[in-house]
Amino acid sequence: MTFWKHKNFWWTVAAVFGWIFLSDFIIHGKILSNTYMETAGLWRSQEDMQSKMIWMMLGQFGMAFWMCWIYPHGAKNNNSTDGLRFGLWIGFFNCMHYFIQYSTTPMPASLLWSWFAFTMLQAVVSGWIVWKIWSLNPKLLKLA
Repeated sequence: MTFWKHKNFWWTVAAVFGWIFLSDFIIHGKILSNTYMETAGLWRSQEDMQSKMIWMMLGQFGMAFWMCWIYPHGAKNNNSTDGLRFGLWIGFFNCMHYFIQYSTTPMPASLLWSWFAFTMLQAVVSGWIVWKIWSLNPKLLKLA
């Protein structure tokens, strides 16, 4: 059996997706909502965003899926350090496009740094979740 056919893989995907969905709601729907209102001309209307919610969820699911797929291929010891380091790498990778977007979009620098900080937090916690669930069944790493 390959690791992605195991139920722990799919439980991990579901847990990471749940974390990303919830933390995105808190970050973007609550914490940064005033900043988004101040820069409303840069974004879709609330109604338009709601109509495209499936695309956001597809992206969030894709992030969760690929994090869970990549982790076992690089985990050396399957300990919490592996999980946190993995989350840090993923976080830095995810943040690079913010600098590109900042150079092309007239948005405040504070939003760039908020996105950077929150994405790093989100990714590190995601890495920890992946490690925690994978650590419940270490034999799975041998299947990767």
